[in-house]
Amino acid sequence: MVELAAIDLDYIEFLAQRRGVPSEVVRRQYAAVKERFGFAGREYRRLMTQTHDLFAPVYGEDSEEELISSLQFHAALHVYRHISYDYWKVSVYAKQAKRIVKAAGPGPLVILDYGAGLGHLSSIIARIRPGTRVYLLDVDSLVLDFAEFRFRKAGLNFESVRVTRECVYPELPEHNICIATEVWEHLKRPLVAYKNVCRSLVRGGLLVGKICDHSKEFFHVSPRLGDLKARLAVDFEKVTRGIHRKR
Repeated sequence: MVELAAIDLDYIEFLAQRRGVPSEVVRRQYAAVKERFGFAGREYRRLMTQTHDLFAPVYGEDSEEELISSLQFHAALHVYRHISYDYWKVSVYAKQAKRIVKAAGPGPLVILDYGAGLGHLSSIIARIRPGTRVYLLDVDSLVLDFAEFRFRKAGLNFESVRVTRECVYPELPEHNICIATEVWEHLKRPLVAYKNVCRSLVRGGLLVGKICDHSKEFFHVSPRLGDLKARLAVDFEKVTRGIHRKR
């Protein structure tokens, strides 16, 4: 029988509540799926890519409205991948969280987790620095629903900002840390999102995440980010790898 991690058990509990069925039913189904697909390896990454391509004629990415609908449709596929980060990235997140807290200095932290996924990094920071406020921003989908479940279960102080077809670039709360990892390439208008972040990020606040070019594939709707990198160099100074401070 495949071993189930703590995050797997959380997802089983979440799905059982969502579906209104006994946890053991979901546990049996989930264990079989995890044993078959693994979620963390290259084979699952290939399966995701093939599934995106398979449904491209039905759920496209040519407009922002289509892009949101596609992300909602594929959310069940993506949540497994987000779960897998907890298997092998936890130590990486923990080290990064300590670097961010150190760079932020003393005082209360307000984090905007832009494209939050399951909020792995922001949840660790919130545990390190009690009283931290986290805003989880992501597409209105199963992924964000599960992130909320985990934050609520952990007793963390959070609020969600949901991206919808009607509101792709929502108004942002004032914050002093923005986590934006692997998000810009998934936006049709990354500069709009960037300007929104800059407007709401306080002076001296931190922007966390690399801005780099990506290969062209489904959901990489803005693979070339040269303009964004140019803006970053003007508006921010580098603190350390993957962390920049607003001038």
